[in-house]
Amino acid sequence: MTTLWRAGEHEPVTDSAWDPARAQAAIDAIVADALAARGSGGWPGHPLDDLREDESWCSIYLGAAGMIWGLWRLGAGLDADAAIAASLDRYRTAAPRLEAQHPPSLWLGETGLLVVAERIGSAGADRRRLRELVLANREHPSWELM
Repeated sequence: MTTLWRAGEHEPVTDSAWDPARAQAAIDAIVADALAARGSGGWPGHPLDDLREDESWCSIYLGAAGMIWGLWRLGAGLDADAAIAASLDRYRTAAPRLEAQHPPSLWLGETGLLVVAERIGSAGADRRRLRELVLANREHPSWELM
């Protein structure tokens, strides 16, 4: 039998009624924690991801673009435009690494950063380049988001 979830990894169900103020307080705490964790190169990787401690990525899946998009969506006090512009610049100028091996990848490549830039209305959005990357990925044999 396959286990889809383990009770010990989740908060127990309570008898408490839904409380929007309590939910908002929890969201505010998560946002504050995320903003406080931001370093000069973005955000640190999750301890269970296979990243070096000093390594921070730019992508949606493992990096800054995902954090920027999430924080922007939550209305956090983050200059999302400047943050995604810095991530795009870092992605394009950093030494080659895994996330730069397939730029058309939505989750790990430049495509994801450009999607976030477009979504948040950033000056760094580049529809021509985004279209080019999407078209380049159409025939990739993996047929997946990574």
